[in-house]
Amino acid sequence: MVEFAYHIGCLLSISSYIMGLVVLAAGTSIPDTLSSVMVAKRGLGDMAVANAVGSNVFNIFLGIGLPMLFTELVWGAPFVVTDMAEVAMAGIMLVTITVIQMSLLCCSKWVLTKSLSGFLMIFFFLYIILSIVFEADRSIVYESLDAYFNVEYVS
Repeated sequence: MVEFAYHIGCLLSISSYIMGLVVLAAGTSIPDTLSSVMVAKRGLGDMAVANAVGSNVFNIFLGIGLPMLFTELVWGAPFVVTDMAEVAMAGIMLVTITVIQMSLLCCSKWVLTKSLSGFLMIFFFLYIILSIVFEADRSIVYESLDAYFNVEYVS
């Protein structure tokens, strides 16, 4: 799937970052979504939410940490993130959307209504759109991060 996404991205002139964000993320999240729907239909909403949160925690800590560890152990070199701006913006947007989501859930007394579900879908598409915009005009992000961290970035 990685090779497929990479080659399709090359053919369509879409960066590997955006292909990973959309295609690979969907490929790994759809099974989680289906299992959450199945347990939610059985009345186990807590398990559905725990599955969503747990899979993200697993992906962030092990999905990133394990390849970095293997890179260090096998090749003796640190894992280098070549574009800090993309990672920083994705992280900032993820945290912001998570805070908004938790606030909305709290305000709705932890009941996932149709309107709240709609807001979550809107946030997903907003996240994708903002990622594409930042990818298209990286100078917006680079200038902000450069001013804040006073660091030179690989472009």
